[in-house]
Amino acid sequence: MSRAMQSWRLVPAAVIAGLLAYVICAVPMIAALVSIGVMVAPRLVSARRRAKAVRLCRAAWPIAIDDIISSIRAGVPADEALLSALQQMPPPLPERSAEVASDIRATGRVDDALRVLARNIDHAIADRLVLAIRVTRSLGTSDVIAVLDDLSAAVRQEVELAGTIAARRSWVSASANVATAAPWITVAALSIRPAAREAYASSTGSVVLASAAVLSWLAHGLMRRIGRIEEPARLVMR
Repeated sequence: MSRAMQSWRLVPAAVIAGLLAYVICAVPMIAALVSIGVMVAPRLVSARRRAKAVRLCRAAWPIAIDDIISSIRAGVPADEALLSALQQMPPPLPERSAEVASDIRATGRVDDALRVLARNIDHAIADRLVLAIRVTRSLGTSDVIAVLDDLSAAVRQEVELAGTIAARRSWVSASANVATAAPWITVAALSIRPAAREAYASSTGSVVLASAAVLSWLAHGLMRRIGRIEEPARLVMR
């Protein structure tokens, strides 16, 4: 489902939430901001889920490479070992590997299928792993294992470093969330008082609330951008 369709499906919920907020506080701008928040919240949840999926996938790569090495030592061809190891990875990698395995059985063009696999997985480690498999398919088993051993060690170091950075940057995300939520909790608490509601409902109050919402959003986005972990650059597959 496209993002536009998902956004349209949220309109009724946003309208209802806005009406409830207006009934509670009788401030049009707060009701409008609540409606906007309902529209935006699913995207934030989706982004959090994607980030979690990226972390799970990153943590699974060293194990996958070790499984590939074990399979090759047992006599399994390198490309088959790769596709088999991807079956144990977090979604959607098992589905992608199954599609590539089907293409290989249908066409027999392993290099082209592996190139498509790397492009579909869309991850720098996958690029390096697939490239190593493609380059070493013509070499002996010992050469393949040596290359993959080096890759496994490098990937483990990268995963450990990324985990350390993620742990240290967690306070940045927590600070951004607290700094964004705290003023609005105060606004909600003050809106219980009639005098505060009248101030918020005035034209000046509406401008202040709207400006504060924009500044909160920009500041939150800036803090999260500062604490973001950049993914390694991808290889160009030819």
